[in-house]
Amino acid sequence: MEKENAYMERKIDYKKIWLLFWKKAWLVAAFVIVSAIIATGAYNVYRIVTSEGERYRVSSDYYITFNEDENGVDYYNAYTWDTILRDDPVVDAAMEYLSDSVSKDEVKAAVTGEMLGDYRILTVHVTSKDPQFAQTVAEAYTQGLAQFADKISMLDTIEVWSLSEVAPVIDENLTINAAILGAVLGFFLGIIFFMIYYVLDDSIYIEKDFTDRFAVPFLGMVSKGQSELCKQELAQNVAYLLKEEDYYLVFADGKKSPADVEELPVKESLSLQGEDLETLRKSSGAILMIPWGRKNANMVEKTIAFLGKQDCAVKGAVIYDSDDSFLRKYYGVS
Repeated sequence: MEKENAYMERKIDYKKIWLLFWKKAWLVAAFVIVSAIIATGAYNVYRIVTSEGERYRVSSDYYITFNEDENGVDYYNAYTWDTILRDDPVVDAAMEYLSDSVSKDEVKAAVTGEMLGDYRILTVHVTSKDPQFAQTVAEAYTQGLAQFADKISMLDTIEVWSLSEVAPVIDENLTINAAILGAVLGFFLGIIFFMIYYVLDDSIYIEKDFTDRFAVPFLGMVSKGQSELCKQELAQNVAYLLKEEDYYLVFADGKKSPADVEELPVKESLSLQGEDLETLRKSSGAILMIPWGRKNANMVEKTIAFLGKQDCAVKGAVIYDSDDSFLRKYYGVS
């Protein structure tokens, strides 16, 4: 129990996580690409769903002269004008220059306003699917706003500076922005996913991963590239810790593979069933073989517990198929 508590309270090995992360860095790139594609697709679907079809717009610039004695400059800001343009006094004044077939609701739905910095310059947009309607309403507003200014004491005049020709509305295409946003989100999600993944990973990569959790003596590693450093360490530990010669290999993942580690004084590998268990009980003990980085610590724990219940002594553990590149970088050896 003390060993298990210490394992659960262990510090995060950031160097190990970083090295393991770089082995899977290409998956982060995949996150980036997939997220960018999803964001782009979602944005274009949104554009299609919310599209209002082909529309036309006429934009007009007005110059406003305020009656400074009434001190109304601060009141008439951009937000206020956008509302005023659709209020009854202005709309009713514009309706006088429109035919009876045009409804007030149609005019209100078509008109918007904005101020781009200077509170004296008002821009009025009239947008509609009918280009002729947009042109007619824009022209009516040139008269209606002039009448509105005559009725408001805070205003002196509202004069037309420019009246554009009717033109198609070209919606801004933000596909590239959506792709960039998706890529950025994918990158950070990928980083977060893999950091959490490796923090929770119970795989055995290094000696400390095993010794922090289990009380079984750790003998060493066997790397894929037959690292001489690993072989020397294993040989020295075996010579000191294993005094007898009647040992057998037991694979933590249930395999029954040939005993091909020349540094180990073992006869053969045994399974965890039947007569093999009886052989283990009568032997000097088992050498537990653990595959490197196979998400198998829980299975190792179960195997050790099972051997204990069967009165089979576990004399040591060896990690095999270790990654040479990872070990060199982690331990800082050539």
